[in-house]
Order: sequence, then structure tokens, then C-alpha cells
Amino acid sequence: MPPARSRRTAPAQQDNIDAPTAVQALHVSVPLKPQHTPTPLPPRLTQAVKDEFAIRYLQQIGANSTPENIAMVLQNLPLEKCAVTAAWKSRGSLADVLAIDLNPKSLTQTGEAPAKGEERSGGKPETSKTETEAVIADQVFSLKRQLRGQQTRHTFQIGTVCFTFDDMKRKFLLPFKLATPPPEPDVLKLYGTHVEADTGDMMSQNQVDQLGAAPSSPSTVRRWEAQRRLKSVDERCIPPNASGDTVSEMHSEFFPTLPLASLGMPESDEDTRTVLYEALISPAMVELVQSTVRYLFLTVIHPSTTAKEGKRRCYEQDALFVSIAQRFAILRAKMERKQRSTPRPQLVVLIPLLLLALRVDVETLVRLQYPMSFSCIAEEMARMLRVMDDRISQLLDPDANWSRLAVLETTHEAGQARASSSFQRARRHRRLRDQFFQTSAVLHGLFPDPSSGKSRRVMTLRGGAGISNYPEISSDSPDTIAIPSVSTEQTKHRPPDNYSHNSKDASMSVSVASKLSLLRSLRRSLQT
Repeated sequence: MPPARSRRTAPAQQDNIDAPTAVQALHVSVPLKPQHTPTPLPPRLTQAVKDEFAIRYLQQIGANSTPENIAMVLQNLPLEKCAVTAAWKSRGSLADVLAIDLNPKSLTQTGEAPAKGEERSGGKPETSKTETEAVIADQVFSLKRQLRGQQTRHTFQIGTVCFTFDDMKRKFLLPFKLATPPPEPDVLKLYGTHVEADTGDMMSQNQVDQLGAAPSSPSTVRRWEAQRRLKSVDERCIPPNASGDTVSEMHSEFFPTLPLASLGMPESDEDTRTVLYEALISPAMVELVQSTVRYLFLTVIHPSTTAKEGKRRCYEQDALFVSIAQRFAILRAKMERKQRSTPRPQLVVLIPLLLLALRVDVETLVRLQYPMSFSCIAEEMARMLRVMDDRISQLLDPDANWSRLAVLETTHEAGQARASSSFQRARRHRRLRDQFFQTSAVLHGLFPDPSSGKSRRVMTLRGGAGISNYPEISSDSPDTIAIPSVSTEQTKHRPPDNYSHNSKDASMSVSVASKLSLLRSLRRSLQT
């Protein structure tokens, strides 16, 4: 079963209220004004709705809506139950609806049961009154900070790598990752200012370990930077550590990060959540991550430099490619088989989440393995991460079908991302590529070869029409197809009005042999 959200026990209160009678299911749909783009939600709308619910709850039980009471209600109420979304319906933003769903379980299920020894003895905890008040004050203070808009979702954190779901969305999911184009690398900054330090001027390993940071003198700074660059190069010769325990720990940390209720998987749908969690911790998923990391290390991080090594790595890359395709197909087939019995299959959400977990795992392992490279050459490593992400798309999702979530594409941020120039450029490139490959080889042969880029020659030869290399229609020799040219002496004695007409006829005339060969081919096609 998937791990439950971390919940705290409710402190003792003077008035005990029955939870099922106090907290009821609520569904509100507010129609919004029709417009061309989805309605942007304010950043604190979700927190404002939670505060409003806490105030209404306190009014129902007859308590004052003080900040301490509001914080106490939000502490005992599962925050994941309250989901606020803006749906983009009718194949556009013709009817935007603000949906507020609240379906909490009883508060007795969320709290932890007290110890049996305390129930039997009826004794009080041994902590003093001042310590209990201090703990409650700290909880109230932390919840007040949450009321001011602090993010309450779980954060993916492994070592020094920290991701929120919004970071994952903007980094790996479409159309968000195409909203901001990646910056072009400055070649002079990356490769033109490297310091070629001699081995005599290099600092020893003990000196580098003792300094730890950049020294003060300029010459020592240059030697220190050169030493760090050499260490970063040596660092990338070692593949990332993708052990089974590390991958399992990342998946256990990745699962609570997902806002499953906002993605269309409420807590009532335990079967779908169980399928997702079992797929994340399955051996096939662990082997998929290990094979992908090894393949990216051989192709992107540390490619081969010699012919002998490249030949040996070529066989290993082919074996890894087959292993990656097989593992991903096994995961998809297993999830499809488990989702057949469910009344509401969620494959359009589960498979993109698996691919998202793979992308997050790869970047986490790379950042953990190469800290020196990310501190020395951060721009080059960022470019390498983008190349690795593109390579994963080529391996498992070439058509970008599993790199998007339909629920997230109905937001205002997704509408702005689709309107960006970088997204439009990528979509236009994909459309032109598909149009080119949809044409036949016969049409490719009939297309003229591109002319030279000399503008003066193109202007002289009537816009380039005379230098286009169209294929010959007939199979006769070029001597019989040649157009008879008019001598310059005859053109001198002609009037200027007739000159333009004759030159136009000469340029548009077609040889008799070409016409006869075309007629023969048409007669042959009619006979067959």
C-alpha cells in the first residue's frame, strides 16, 4: 500500500466534537466569465479557501475564529482534501468553472491512536505543563506561517537535490518546459577563457583540501580554478551510483511529492494509487532507472574517444537500449492489466508519472555524483541535462505522448506556455517535419535542387529560374532537346516591341522530343 501522508495527533481540547457531524462533504461550482484564455487563479486562493473553511467550521461548533483556533483546525484537517482547480471545458475557455471539492474523512481516522498503556492506566504524560505549552506554541507559530501563504506540500529532497512538483512540471512536462527557451551557451565564456596552467604551478591535493575556497591572490585564483576544472573532468569519468537502495529511496520520496488529488486521483481511489506506488517500487522500474543512467553515461556524459573503446561500447549501448525498451513495455503492460478491472482507468496519468519519476531520478543521480562539475561549469552541465532529457524522450517518448498531463494543461500557466514563441516554433518544426516525411520518394525526386546563394547571379538569371536543376523528362540526348538559340546579330535588327515577345517564346518553348516522349508514356499508361 502507498505510504500515508504524515499527520500529527490533535492536542487535547476542552470540547470534544463528533468529527463526522462537524465536517461534511462540500462541492461548489462557480461559473466564471467566458473569455479567450483560462482564468488565472490568485496565488493565495487555495489558502484563502482553507481559511474560510476553518472559519465556517468554528462557527458551526460555536467557537471563536481566532488565529489560534484556525491554526488548530487546519492542523487536524488533512490539507490534501481541499482541492481548488479551474477547469477548461468545451474544447476551449468558453465555460470556465471554479470547482471546490472537499470530502474529508472523519478526524478520528487521521489521528494516531493513543498508547494502550496510557488508556489502561489513565495517567497523564510525564512532560511538564510548560513544555506542553511550548510545543503547542511552536505548532501554532508554524501554522501561522502556513496561513500566510507558505507552501505546505511535501518536497522531494535527496541529499543536496531539492525539487517541488512545480519545479518538476516546468522542467520536464509539456508545454511548460517549452515556455522559456534554454539560453544559448556563450562559447567565449565557456571555452575561450580557460587557463592552461602548468603542472609546476598546480597546487597539491593537500593545499586544495586545506584552502577549500578560492584564495585571495589572482595567480593563486587562476591555479585554483584550473585545478577545480581538472577535478571536474576526472569526476565525470565515474558513472552515477544508481544502486537499488538509492533508487528505492528516491521513489519513496517522490510519491508524497505528487499532488494526486489535483491530478485526478482522490484518496477514495485507493486502487489507482496502489498501482502507481507498486510500479514505482517494482524491480522493473529500478532496473529501468539503472539501465537508463548507464546508457546516458556512455552516450552523453562520458562518450568514447578511441575507436577500440567505441566498438566495445557500441554493443553495450545496443544491449542497454533493448533493456530500456523491454522494461518500459513490461511496466506499461502490467499497469494496463491491473487497470482493466477498475471502473475508471487512469493510464493517461500513471504512465506520464512513471516517465516523470525516471527523469527526476536521472537528474538527481547526476547532481549527486558530480557536485564539482555543477559548481565549476554550471552552464555546461545544464546543457548536458537538457541533452539527457531529450535523449530520454527519443528512447521512450518520441512523439511526446507521455510527457504531458491533461489536467495541468487546463490552467492559465499552460495557456501562457502555449502562446509563447518557443512553443509555437517547436510545434511548427514538428509539423513541417511530418509533412516532409509524408511525401513520397517520387515527389522528392521531382523537387529541384537548391540553387546557389549568389544574389547577383540569381538576379541576372530571372530570379533563379535558369539555374534550377529540374530532372529531364525524356531519355533522349541533350543535343536533340536543346532549344535553338537566336543569334545576337538578328536581335539587333529586330524592333524593341518584338524582342520581348520573342525572348519570352524562346524561354517558354518545349522541344518536340519531350512532347513525343510524354505522349508515348501517356499512351502506354492508357493501354495498361
